[in-house]
Amino acid sequence: VLSDMDNVVLWTFAKVVPEFYSQWSRDIHTIPLAFDSINYKPREVQKYNQFDISFVGGWANNGFDEKRKIIVDIFSKFKDSGLKCGFFINKNLTRQQECDLLANSKITLNIHDAYQRVLGLDTNERTFKSLGLNGLMVSDTVTHLNEIFANVKTSLDSEELVEITKQILSLTHEEINAIKQKNKQEVLDNHCYTNRVDQLISL
Repeated sequence: VLSDMDNVVLWTFAKVVPEFYSQWSRDIHTIPLAFDSINYKPREVQKYNQFDISFVGGWANNGFDEKRKIIVDIFSKFKDSGLKCGFFINKNLTRQQECDLLANSKITLNIHDAYQRVLGLDTNERTFKSLGLNGLMVSDTVTHLNEIFANVKTSLDSEELVEITKQILSLTHEEINAIKQKNKQEVLDNHCYTNRVDQLISL
């Protein structure tokens, strides 16, 4: 059995829950996804500064088309909010365009798959990308995200996500900038893929 081999280190991107690994007899290490600080180099792009909130992603149809319903529900509330939204779904933005959009907008939005909301064991790469590039993010609620970044505001209620966004935007420039700098530094210090490689080597 693979889990019984002495030369095999067991690790997962998701939080370890005993009932999922009941047949594994050894310690299992959790190493989450991370931010690619090497390839994402944001530039100042004025046209993206107009957006109060931004999102880049895809429908990610898992056969049940669950994420489309989640995205449409959230987007519909933001559409009627009066906020300027830079939402791009399946638009084939280049990596640099995505990088610049997320970095220059005021806040970023994160949306997870339905299974992540239910299980709560892992958070997507967009979590780290959004905080690493922008520093301010609102997200649907996923337990693992809340455990890693306790100060990130989350909700499963789409209208509440809009209200949270407006509350953040009502802060002073200095307050917003302080939050952004703190979160970006936290990601750079602890949640880049270089950190994850160090974690794997240390095992």
